[in-house]
Amino acid sequence: MHVNFVEEIRRSVVKTCQNNCEALRILNSKGIDAAIINLNLADEKSMPIAERLIAAGVPFHFRTACTLPRAMRLHRPDIPIRRKPVIANRLVDALRDLCEQG
Repeated sequence: MHVNFVEEIRRSVVKTCQNNCEALRILNSKGIDAAIINLNLADEKSMPIAERLIAAGVPFHFRTACTLPRAMRLHRPDIPIRRKPVIANRLVDALRDLCEQG
């Protein structure tokens, strides 16, 4: 799916991360155009990633079956949330839309 995904949005790399440490490493080493974040990464919340993306001005949205924690909803009510399950073509459309924002 990654190859078709990249071709569809005309970007050179689509990277998935399994945890905050891996995502922060990528954010520290490379510029990114956009992000789709799963609220729950393994056994941790992805809020540190969201805060880094906000600070860097990178467009993103959360993809989750849950709701954002209350503190985040109050602090950042404008963060877009898209519900799971994920349908591949809708994911491509969402990433394309995010890239156009950036």
